[in-house]
Amino acid sequence: MKEIIKKYKSFRRFEFQEFFDGISIRNDGDTFYGNGWIVEVGEEVEEFIGPMKFITVILQIQVDEEIEEDFINQLKVNFLRGGG
Repeated sequence: MKEIIKKYKSFRRFEFQEFFDGISIRNDGDTFYGNGWIVEVGEEVEEFIGPMKFITVILQIQVDEEIEEDFINQLKVNFLRGGG
C-alpha cells in the first residue's frame, strides 16, 4: 500500500467523515476502511495564510497502487470547490 498525506483547507472534518462513512466497509472512530484503502481523518486545525484564517483537515491515506488513481480522482471530485 502507498501512503499519501492530503491537506484540505475550507472543508469541515464532518464532511470527510460523512463521505468516507458512505463509501467504507467499516470504521473505527476516525479511521475508515474500504476495499484496498484506509483513511484516517485528522482533527480540524486553524491555519493562517497572511491575515486569512482557514480550517485545515489532514487525511492520512493508505491505498493499493492499482486503485490509487481512481481513489484520488474520486476524492478530488467530491472535495472540489470553486472560488472567486
